[in-house]
Amino acid sequence: MKKILIILTSFMLIAGLGSHAYADKYKNASYEKIQKDADNGNLNALFALAKAYDTGTKGVIVNKDKARELYESAAEQGHESAQLSLGIAYMSGKTYAKKNYKKAKKWLTKAAEQDNATAEKMLSALYGYDGIKSQKKKFFYTKKTAERGDGMSALGVANMYLKGEGVSKNPSEAVTWSHICTKLLTKDEDAALCYITLLVAKKELTEEEYEAAKAKGDGIVKSF
Repeated sequence: MKKILIILTSFMLIAGLGSHAYADKYKNASYEKIQKDADNGNLNALFALAKAYDTGTKGVIVNKDKARELYESAAEQGHESAQLSLGIAYMSGKTYAKKNYKKAKKWLTKAAEQDNATAEKMLSALYGYDGIKSQKKKFFYTKKTAERGDGMSALGVANMYLKGEGVSKNPSEAVTWSHICTKLLTKDEDAALCYITLLVAKKELTEEEYEAAKAKGDGIVKSF
């Protein structure tokens, strides 16, 4: 649980950075400039305004309710960073929103639909939580994240194939993804977990099948 909270905190910081357009244009902008642009329909400005009320910057007093209202306004209009911020806030319950996994799912899914990698990774974790648990959806988002080159997600995919969680049991795919994991994770203690899964899955295959599964993994790694 402690590790999950640390990960959530890291993602909350990422979400707070916003889009590149926001970071470039509004980092040093005055409150008046941001408010004017927001009034004129600029969604990056609206997101920046929400962040100002969220953090008490740009000369405004912290107002979490106002921040949530502005984030939701930007998110409803399709602002990806606002959707991500809301999803993580509702998932953690630590910033401007009370914990609400259904709302977290709503906003993270909308961000993921815009190809947001962080949202996909958060959904892979969210679908393991009580009250919203879905092994099929957890597998779906874990695999999407793994296909982006995330080593721990590759390990997750391997173990789900090995145990038949959210997907049909497939030791060959378990070898493929645990082998990918060994290529992506550089810390010895992390890589060791990949090798454990690799060796367990190997026992269910012939040597020829095992080598073919590893070769498939090598091909996937080259595509990253």
